[in-house]
Amino acid sequence: RYLKRFAIPVQYSVFVTRCNEHRLRRIFEGIAARIDSNQDDIRAYHLPDRCEIAVLGLQYLPEGVVLPAEGLATLLHELTVDDYPGTVG
Repeated sequence: RYLKRFAIPVQYSVFVTRCNEHRLRRIFEGIAARIDSNQDDIRAYHLPDRCEIAVLGLQYLPEGVVLPAEGLATLLHELTVDDYPGTVG
């Protein structure tokens, strides 16, 4: 639930967002307060702006959302720039 405030769930326990280094640090601080660091593994990967995404099998997106892979970058840009001030857009 915490991550849904900052990111879009794209698969079970996989989220995607656009953010600057400061915002990522703040998100990680919030996650650190909510996890068991002996059990949980949290990672962040930088993806370039023009990133090809290949998908196979059942894809998870929020209920009612159907999104082809090429639309993800556009959606992220619109959501982060419009809804999350301070993100890199």
